[in-house]
Amino acid sequence: MWGFIGIMFVGLVLYGFFSEKKKNNKKHSVVEPSTVEITVAFPDPRITTEYRFYKFIEEKPSLILNEIYKKILAQGIYLKPEYERAIQTKLKSGKFKNPHSFIDFFGTDFDMIGVSFDRFFWNNNDSYEIQLSFIKDGKIADNQTYYFAVAKGKFPFVELKGMNFFSLTTDNLNSNTFDVIYKDINVFLVNNRLVFESQEYVSILESLLLTHNLELTNARYVVAKEIAAANRLPIEKGNLLKKLKISNDKTSFEPFLNCQIVSELEDKGILLRQYEKTINIRNGQII
Repeated sequence: MWGFIGIMFVGLVLYGFFSEKKKNNKKHSVVEPSTVEITVAFPDPRITTEYRFYKFIEEKPSLILNEIYKKILAQGIYLKPEYERAIQTKLKSGKFKNPHSFIDFFGTDFDMIGVSFDRFFWNNNDSYEIQLSFIKDGKIADNQTYYFAVAKGKFPFVELKGMNFFSLTTDNLNSNTFDVIYKDINVFLVNNRLVFESQEYVSILESLLLTHNLELTNARYVVAKEIAAANRLPIEKGNLLKKLKISNDKTSFEPFLNCQIVSELEDKGILLRQYEKTINIRNGQII
């Protein structure tokens, strides 16, 4: 009985195999396409600052930049001769250096700076990335991301050689500690209004400062969710963005969205200074 069933099963499998093979050998069989259309966003060279467009050219791999360049030409977007030369330099040599430094171009005073963090889990000491969005004269100056080693030694997963976690590598996670990065960003944090999505992100910054025995005094900040709640607006980010008619997609930079929220609230007549708080940390203590 079972032997007969086994023979029948094998027969059905073989029939299915050869039937499928016959189908695939048909003249009009469907084949996997060899190309796929990819949409790549790039700063509009007609309105963005020189710093941002040169930074874009510097950071984009030549192969991708070449395809974007073709799109720009096909759409008839005007490129200044300087941009043309910069792109051609990158395409020919594979290298290009932004002629502007961030501080020389923008200075250190901004309308506001959005601040956000990424972390592995829910512990503040598991943070590995700080994101900053700089707004000047009502426009985005730049978005910057800094990676740093987890505060309390190497994260266990990172110790696995070649491990790639959340698209990060062991190199960028272990290259710097937060105190090294803080030397570069401190000048911005002390002089400008900071924007956080929630108080949770303020706590992450305070925890990092305390862990590394760093100082930050009289740093002004506002929390987007708190302002929304105080004015009877949705606090869930998606609903709040919809209410304020702010466009959002998966590629949106979170701190920039927070700055957009706060700017829209200010345009509606809400006085941000009413919601300002300060971060004061000195000698390893919150004061």
